[in-house]
Amino acid sequence: MMGPEPSVSPSTCSPSTHSDSVRLFSVAYQTRSGKVCSGEWIDRERPSRRPRSTTLHRSRAPSPSLQSRRPAMFASCIVIGQVSWMKKTEDDLQLLTVGESSHTADTRISPDFTYPHLWQLKFNPAMINDSGTYLCHISTDPPLIRYIRLEISVPEPIVEIVDSLTDAALSSDRVLYYRIGSSLELRCRVKRYWIKPTRFHWLKSGNPVSDELWRGGISIYTEITKPGQLENKLSIANATINDGGNYTCSLDSFSVSIVVHFLKEEKQAASQHASNGGHSSVMEHAFHRGMACHLILSVLLQVGISHRHLFRAIEP
Repeated sequence: MMGPEPSVSPSTCSPSTHSDSVRLFSVAYQTRSGKVCSGEWIDRERPSRRPRSTTLHRSRAPSPSLQSRRPAMFASCIVIGQVSWMKKTEDDLQLLTVGESSHTADTRISPDFTYPHLWQLKFNPAMINDSGTYLCHISTDPPLIRYIRLEISVPEPIVEIVDSLTDAALSSDRVLYYRIGSSLELRCRVKRYWIKPTRFHWLKSGNPVSDELWRGGISIYTEITKPGQLENKLSIANATINDGGNYTCSLDSFSVSIVVHFLKEEKQAASQHASNGGHSSVMEHAFHRGMACHLILSVLLQVGISHRHLFRAIEP
C-alpha cells in the first residue's frame, strides 16, 4: 500500500531523489520567489483517485531563476516513462500535453521536460481560471494516474483611471475639465487581473455609455497591455455639455469613478479650478493652452484685418 504523504516545507521543496524510487511523484509550484510544494511520495502501486489539494500563493519578489518577469507555475511529475497532462472538467477530460507535445490552444500552457525524469506542466502566467483538478498520466503497464487539486489565490485587482498624457493614476476626488467641442478620452486600467478577460462597463451618471453609441463619435476599446494588466479606453468626439457627469469604469465587482465637466469659456475653467482647491490636471492645463492658442490666433487675425484696411486707405 502507499505510505503516508510526508510534509514538505517551502524552504525544502526542491524535488528529491531516492535510489529505490521507481516512480516518484512531486507537485511543485514555481513563482518568482521560488518553489512551494505540497509534498512528495513514492508510488508503489496504482494510486488512490482521491484528489489532493494544493494552494499557490503568488509573490511579487524578483528571482534570477526565471528569465521572464511573468509569474509562472509548474506542476511536476518525476517518473520513469512518458507523462501526459489532462485537466478534468465537469463532464470530460481536456488533454493538455502528451510527452513534449502540446495539445491545447492555450499558449500559456506548455510541457517542460528535464532529463532524465522530470516532466512539468507550465503555466505562464498562471491565472485563477487554472484552478481545478489535473491528471498526471504515466505511460506504464498498467498506467498510473495521479489526481491533483490545484487552487490559485492572488491579490485583489487594482482598478484606476489614468491620465491620458502622464499615464498617472487619478484620484477618485479629481474633477476633469474639457472645452465643449473637444474630444474626451478616459483610460481605465486594471492591474493584477489574473482571470481570463471579461467585459468592461462604462457608466455615466449610472447609465451605460453603450446605450448612447447610436449617436456616433463614441468608441470603447479593450486591450491586454501586459500579462495581468488590462486597459479600456472610452473616447467621445465633439463632446457637448451633456457629456459631463460622473463616469464609472467597472470590471466584474471592481469599479472606479471620476467626474468630468465641459465648459464654454476659459473664465469658467479658472473659477472651477480655484474651487477645486487649486489642483489642476494635465487635461486642465491642455484646456488652458488651447484657449491661449485660440486667443493668439484671434489677435493675429484681427491684426491682419486691420493691416488690410490700412493698405486700402492709403491706396492712390
